[in-house]
Amino acid sequence: MNRINLESLPYFIYIAIFLVLVVSLYFLFRHRSYNAKRAVLLTILFFNLAVHFAKLLMPGYINNFPNSISHVTFENVCAVTTMVMPFVYLIKKQNVLHDYMFFVGCCGGFGAMAYPMPVIGYVGYDIEVIRFYICHISIVLAPILAVLFGVYRPRAKMLWVIPLLFFVQEFIIFVNDLVLLKIGAIQLTRQELLDSSIHNTSLIYGPLPPFKAIANLLIDPLVPQFFKVDIFNINGGIPYYHPIVWMVIPAMIYFPIVYIILISPVIIADYIKARKAKKTLNAKA
Repeated sequence: MNRINLESLPYFIYIAIFLVLVVSLYFLFRHRSYNAKRAVLLTILFFNLAVHFAKLLMPGYINNFPNSISHVTFENVCAVTTMVMPFVYLIKKQNVLHDYMFFVGCCGGFGAMAYPMPVIGYVGYDIEVIRFYICHISIVLAPILAVLFGVYRPRAKMLWVIPLLFFVQEFIIFVNDLVLLKIGAIQLTRQELLDSSIHNTSLIYGPLPPFKAIANLLIDPLVPQFFKVDIFNINGGIPYYHPIVWMVIPAMIYFPIVYIILISPVIIADYIKARKAKKTLNAKA
């Protein structure tokens, strides 16, 4: 019961820690100055960035040095988010990157807490598990607090750009994979790299096997067949999902919907606030 799985006590404890952090930090700083609130967000994000690189000092990574350096590169969506988000939040004026960071931080953080695939089977309080949760709690905690503090506010009008920025992020990860493969930092054949069940934490190479049933129902029907066929014989004739391009249509359809769902509390709150303001104005008239 002390190992991480979807029914274990540590699994629920980490989720509870996240909820406690959201509530406690909100009530501690909600009446503080704008600069104080930004300082809280930046402290969370830069601490997380330090933890991300400090993992190279952990036993499992030291023993695999220098190949373990690959784990502090742009190896997956959450790694890219961890390394980019602190610098996006240094920008005071809101731009589309803040909207995207809210989306990808929430998806990555909530997804990892709901299904912590990389650490399933680990002892619940192993140092790698603690590091994993620090990383994924931080990338969702900061965007949520930013909204609660009123520092940044995700905008519905930016829903169209969310999938486009995701493709950019995926392309960065894909290029990172190719570089790591070339220098031997990841030990995979070309066929293994293209296999969606081996090296695919960012969905670049197809749907994840644990979610194959859902993919067959909601995603595969939207993927053109020629995106799943070895047209150029680069995989020995074995069918595979063409990296990144396989998800273009599903992402363009589903990501804006997910984004609107994520920011729906903000939309509802703004609507209620506008209604109240209108009533107040009418009452004064």
